[in-house]
Amino acid sequence: MPAERKQRDVIERFLLSVTAYALCVAIAWIAKFSGLTRLSYEALIAGSLAILAYVIVVYLVYRTGLNRRIEDSVFTRLQMLVAIGWISLFVWSAEELRGAMLMIYLFVAMFSFFTLSPRQTAGIGLLISTIYGALIGLDWWRGRPDFNLIVNVVQWCILSAALLWSSSISAYLSSVRQKMRSSTRLVRTQSAELSSTNRELETALARLGHLAVTDELTGL
Repeated sequence: MPAERKQRDVIERFLLSVTAYALCVAIAWIAKFSGLTRLSYEALIAGSLAILAYVIVVYLVYRTGLNRRIEDSVFTRLQMLVAIGWISLFVWSAEELRGAMLMIYLFVAMFSFFTLSPRQTAGIGLLISTIYGALIGLDWWRGRPDFNLIVNVVQWCILSAALLWSSSISAYLSSVRQKMRSSTRLVRTQSAELSSTNRELETALARLGHLAVTDELTGL
């Protein structure tokens, strides 16, 4: 891992996010073997290889330090949009497992806590909710066999409520971080002032010590 602390933290967060990709792909393959997805084997293989290539490319970007040329929040949003796109594809193709696949959306939203502002986190949540609502509308319009509109709408409401809750948590954590940064700056300022005062006191004490043992008239 890089010696720089910030870069190392970024890579560790990215490797943690890779688990969401792995979970998504694993569930998709399980669904395919169980006959619970509409994706063909060719599409599933292509999608899995594309995700693997994407993960490798992003990891190399982090390891080479190229991400330093891009604002962290911009790069994070780009990764989250890619993740939302892949997850939406698997959610749309799932049958009975659609409810379980929705949990991965929450994993994506949780990673926004690290670098995105509360407003940006809320935007990601709104995007996820809108995309899933559009998938429900698409299935209803196409008349998908065994499509239960009520169940899907209830799942959409639960997902939206969870995303709203995560946005609230993000705002709370952001305020806590802001208070901690303010407290840290205050402590550093007070520490600098205390050090300056201590130096002045040491100078004054040295002057008093000199006056205590020296005659002002003769200098003896």
